[in-house]
Amino acid sequence: IDAAQVHFHHKTTQRDIYDRALADATSAWGADEVVFFNRQGELAEGARSTIFLELNGEAVTPPPSSGALDGALRRAFLDALPTGAVVERPISRTDFDDADAVWFANALRGFVKGSPIEQ
Repeated sequence: IDAAQVHFHHKTTQRDIYDRALADATSAWGADEVVFFNRQGELAEGARSTIFLELNGEAVTPPPSSGALDGALRRAFLDALPTGAVVERPISRTDFDDADAVWFANALRGFVKGSPIEQ
């Protein structure tokens, strides 16, 4: 995704890219979610969720500057925790692949632990 696009930082009905990717992944692999990376190769968000990783003993989440929507559950979770409990920082594809756990957060679905799909 292009993190510079204004509508990526706001909840919007312009969801074609998300809906197509999720429909394709569901059809091909039975996926419940897909992840998006920005043009710099940084993790941005899921089709219908924000993302948290457990990486080397640290909880991390991409910052809005990477293209992540600062969703309601994400913001409430970050605000409820002590400062620094979850680190907001750019997350590379290597970091994503090396994560000990991936959590998808959505205000309607809560936190859902992800698992990779073998292709």
